[in-house]
Amino acid sequence: MTGATLDEARVEAFAGRLFELYTGGMLTFMVDIGHRTGLFAAAAAGPATSVELAERADLQERYVREWLGAMVTGGIVDLDPATGTYRLPAEHAACLTGPGSGNLAPFSRLDTHLAKHVDAVARAFREGGGVPYAEFRPEFTDVMDALGRGVFDELLVEEYLPLVPGLGERLAAGARVADVGCGTGHAIVLLAGFTSVPTEILDAARVDGTSFMQRFRFVVVPMIAPILLIGFLFDTVFTLSDLSIVYLLTQGGPANATKILPVLAYQVGIQAGALGRGAAISLFLFPLLMPLMILLLRNLRRREY
Repeated sequence: MTGATLDEARVEAFAGRLFELYTGGMLTFMVDIGHRTGLFAAAAAGPATSVELAERADLQERYVREWLGAMVTGGIVDLDPATGTYRLPAEHAACLTGPGSGNLAPFSRLDTHLAKHVDAVARAFREGGGVPYAEFRPEFTDVMDALGRGVFDELLVEEYLPLVPGLGERLAAGARVADVGCGTGHAIVLLAGFTSVPTEILDAARVDGTSFMQRFRFVVVPMIAPILLIGFLFDTVFTLSDLSIVYLLTQGGPANATKILPVLAYQVGIQAGALGRGAAISLFLFPLLMPLMILLLRNLRRREY
């Protein structure tokens, strides 16, 4: 195709579109950083300079300054040149902060995660074989949980369940539910907790004019506290005993900064062949977790009475 046959206006428009995609993709990474580090929540508290925002979020000012530059360029944060202060508009904060379904910032994690696997997917295009799901885990499961958690917390029980006639009543009466491939199981935990709260109490709270967050904080949370405590206990156990994430990312480095007990136990017991010492290191987690388990179980027992 020669230059004479090209519509130069369309070429220029499409080139501009490509650069929009590229810059938007990079800006997505910055949104992810703002979400992970709490910068959006800190910025939503009010206008601040880069120094003030770094102090507010307990981060390094040099990096916060660069992040703010990207946010201003991308039209996410406003800059007042006269005072050198940055402001996250309330309309933007509504989409980037908060625990509910309106917070869209967690969706940026999906792009960040999938970008790590582009090389493997491109290799599969040439060689076949695909990329197994195991290569995406466990981070992919956490990302999907983050995408749906706010929606489930806000809408699952009060909006989604009523769409199926009689489903809420069946669950409250004790229905069997199969959790198959549902990520971290957060939705099932919510169903178990919320359906244990009598509907009469929630209805009475609605009549009193309470908002969803007020019902969640003052009615639901106190009544499902035992379920939350058990979930916290299991999450703590799984986190402290997780080897895969830390070992695959850092192998205990740099300079042993991330050498947690499971990593040390693997290196000593498996790699070095000292099975006895590796087992002893693994068992060291038990006395660390026991006081926490005792406190939680005592708390649960008091609530039963």
